[in-house]
Amino acid sequence: MLFRSAKVARGEALFREAEAIEKRGDNDSAVDAYRKHLAANLPDPKGLREISKKKVGIIEGNKAASIKAYLAAAEQAFVNKDYKSAISNVNKVKGLDPYNQEAAELNSRINREKDQKLREIYEESILNEGLGQIDQAKANWKKIMDTDHPDGLYYKRARNKLKAIGGL
Repeated sequence: MLFRSAKVARGEALFREAEAIEKRGDNDSAVDAYRKHLAANLPDPKGLREISKKKVGIIEGNKAASIKAYLAAAEQAFVNKDYKSAISNVNKVKGLDPYNQEAAELNSRINREKDQKLREIYEESILNEGLGQIDQAKANWKKIMDTDHPDGLYYKRARNKLKAIGGL
């Protein structure tokens, strides 16, 4: 009897640990902890194993719904040519699921189109700078910074150009 109660206590401890991880907001680790509780195959007089199964389903369902919503928002932002927002939403998906193929493909499409458009604006701004049209060059560099994500190549180039001429 004492041996059984120790096993029951161990199972409850695994469940409580999983709950604590979930409360901290680390959902991936919480799912792992709930699965560890399920796999332990310890006596379960309080029905905690069933609760663990439900929690895993809820957490994974919420994650899938979030990924779907972020991908939809990214796609809509991309259609609206709001590249900064589109990339931001794709990055949120990557944070939830770094191996999401749909996010990777969308990210490639966004960056390809964005970089093509920004390259044209950047080259025009370089020409403007060379012709002494500094105000027009500054306007183009600011437009690039408004359009590109802060991690983007052209954002960094435009920022560096604006710093160099005192436009920031």
